[in-house]
Amino acid sequence: MARINIEECWWSDPRRSKLIKLVGDEGLADARAIRMWRLAQEFWKSGRGLVPQDIFETLEDWEALIKSRLADLRDDGIYVRGSSQYLEWTIAEREKRARGGKTSAARPRDANGRLLPAEVQVNSSCDPSEASNVQVSGSVSVSGSSEFEEEEPAAEGRSGKFESAEHLLSSLPALTKDTWVGKHGPEAVADAVSEAFAFWATDVRSRAWGAKEWVSRIGASLKFAKMERAAADSKSAKGGAGDICGVAD
Repeated sequence: MARINIEECWWSDPRRSKLIKLVGDEGLADARAIRMWRLAQEFWKSGRGLVPQDIFETLEDWEALIKSRLADLRDDGIYVRGSSQYLEWTIAEREKRARGGKTSAARPRDANGRLLPAEVQVNSSCDPSEASNVQVSGSVSVSGSSEFEEEEPAAEGRSGKFESAEHLLSSLPALTKDTWVGKHGPEAVADAVSEAFAFWATDVRSRAWGAKEWVSRIGASLKFAKMERAAADSKSAKGGAGDICGVAD
């Protein structure tokens, strides 16, 4: 989901600090950015890179996202900064995997008919514990290795085999599932798994993740969901009066 990587550059991005001040909570700020990037990915191809304003405004704290300069208000819609550099590559990778890893016939060839290197090739052997240095900015950079391999078959038992959130949930340790269900309820767990899968499944490093990493990511989604519910309950208790998190129109 979309998909924004909460990595080193995101933690130090000054716009994250501004967003935290506007929404009043660090976890909520990260959750808002995640949902914004998921929405941007949905409209990247169909909306010429722009999210319709009325749809963007369904995001909680959407004004704060614009005021923190993570998104721009334009005549035809909302542009999420970094989309052109990052989402095109993400979607291309997802479509290639949907074709079973086959390379598009439109890829350029040399004079002898041999395929030329793709503009962006992925080293799926990167250590998933290392930051991929994805910078959330107007010009998003992806680094971590100077050498890239085009394809690597998913090894048996690695999370690259997961095809859906339901498949992922069924593959997690039963004890962990039971703990989550008892603590959060089955619907909250299912939502958290879907959130985590949509957000992280397009990350090329996720092909090397096992259940332990997915448990950690889903736990983070549950934390975000819990904080969002608490914020919504607090707002409801106050009668919903006033501007969202102090952000004026």
